[in-house]
Amino acid sequence: MSSAAAPRAQSVSVDQASGAVRLLWCDGVAKTFHPLWLRDNCVATRHAASGQKLVSAARLPAQLRAAVAEIQADGDVLRVTWEPDAHESAYSASWLRSFGDAVPVEPPPTVPPALPRFSFAALEAGDAALRWEWISALREHGAVLVHGAPCEPDTVSKT
Repeated sequence: MSSAAAPRAQSVSVDQASGAVRLLWCDGVAKTFHPLWLRDNCVATRHAASGQKLVSAARLPAQLRAAVAEIQADGDVLRVTWEPDAHESAYSASWLRSFGDAVPVEPPPTVPPALPRFSFAALEAGDAALRWEWISALREHGAVLVHGAPCEPDTVSKT
């Protein structure tokens, strides 16, 4: 393990379009962080003793973005104030340096990709070609939509 101190963060900027936070270290290394990833990794939203997350990423504001981002403590701390809820986060710049750019800057699509659709009645009818198509689609996409399935238990034939 090297005894050399980790390079200090030199500057920070917020991309107005994506809300991504970009850090530049004094040795020229620059890394970009998606706002959802940063906020999900906020130490203030974890249990102090166990480190368990107390807030699910799914519960974070939909239009999350960094309102203010600044370097403090001689380049060792990144402080971010978030919109729209004014939550404040602090991150170790050396910890952040080990991440970044592995997390995509572009936000995930808001509309899920189209999944293959299958009729429950047609699948239940036992057409081998259709069942093969269904299983292949499930393997390829990880999920499929089956419409027309009964809502009550024990209403499906036992074939």
